[in-house]
Amino acid sequence: MEIYCGSTEKDTHNKFRRPATHRNEATEGFTFSPDVLETMLRRIYGKAFDTATEIELNGWREFLRCFNEATDAGFGIRSFNENDYDFYRELRHNNGVFAAFRTHRFQNDIAAQLLDADGNLKPFERFAYDVRTLIAPTHLRSWLQTEYSTAIIRARQAAVWIRFEANRDVLPNLRWVPSSSLHPGADHQVFWNVIRPIDDSFWSAHRPGDRWNCKCSLEATDEPPTEHLPEAGDEDRPSAGLDNNPVKDAKLFSDTHPYVRNAYDGARGAVKRFVDSQTLADGRTFKEEVKQQRAEIRSWAKKHLIGTTTTAPGLSTPVSFTATGIKEALNQPHRHLFEKNEAIRDIVGLLQDANYVRTDSDVKGRRFKYHYYEIEVAGEPSFIVIRENMDNKLVDFYSIVEKLKGD
Repeated sequence: MEIYCGSTEKDTHNKFRRPATHRNEATEGFTFSPDVLETMLRRIYGKAFDTATEIELNGWREFLRCFNEATDAGFGIRSFNENDYDFYRELRHNNGVFAAFRTHRFQNDIAAQLLDADGNLKPFERFAYDVRTLIAPTHLRSWLQTEYSTAIIRARQAAVWIRFEANRDVLPNLRWVPSSSLHPGADHQVFWNVIRPIDDSFWSAHRPGDRWNCKCSLEATDEPPTEHLPEAGDEDRPSAGLDNNPVKDAKLFSDTHPYVRNAYDGARGAVKRFVDSQTLADGRTFKEEVKQQRAEIRSWAKKHLIGTTTTAPGLSTPVSFTATGIKEALNQPHRHLFEKNEAIRDIVGLLQDANYVRTDSDVKGRRFKYHYYEIEVAGEPSFIVIRENMDNKLVDFYSIVEKLKGD
């Protein structure tokens, strides 16, 4: 059974430095893996984990993938050396927290189907049928489709708001642009064409995107502000979970969302323990992201990097890129592990602009020399390692480290 939640798009752009994109959310779909759903059903039926105090890892991975894809579709993928990269990373971390609450609600709604009307455990086939016909369509079609589409909209608006802030000296005000929907609802119509300063309190109370599937937007302007603001009705007030400005707290969904505010007992503790266990020491990177990232970079390097050469300051021999060097660099520990790995995508430019530091002999007495070049990763010094084989004069990219031996 295929279950859809909004849109994805085959993107031919290089994933690195991809800008924000505009997509047709209604015509294409994100698929929640039927295999993951099957795994969740069997693990819940077999009591492989406690649905009240734990988070099912496979389901969380799928929800995280959904919200991260929505973020990338709306906000755009950011590289480690772009100005809004830290905000992008925070968005994705908060997606993981929300995905954990989402998974907790889903797994407990599934578990509620385990018993029949007499309190007896249903046969697995009956339990699975009830989940697929009663729970999954609501969770994975109706709700998740709306969440996915709304996440794209709100991520896109966060990217636009950042541009508004950058240009506020020239265009200090924002105008509420009417909905682009062919059949807009009555909500928000009272705000259409309202103009207020970008830091006005009005935008803290009302914004495009604070209602589910809202298709309104904003534009920067130097037109004068609207003097008399319209009265908002109940239908114009922010929906639960959408009452925040994502650019202010890097959350596509706020803590008033029913998955959070009205969570099952044990949800908050389960989410905290799970997030802590799945997050690296930097406090914002999930182990799952690094696993996926390594696979993506290996595939990217095979197509675009391995077998090519570049130059490096002070070296007369071209620097080669090999599968061994890419593997070594990806496996190298680093305080900023995710950013260090992302630097591999930009290694040619980084190396050509790097500062030569020193050359060391191999500490084990082998016929190698190592050339070190200083770069920045996450705003802190790191070093590209170039290895030179003294026998065959092969010079190749070997790794990226955060400090040099002896320092």
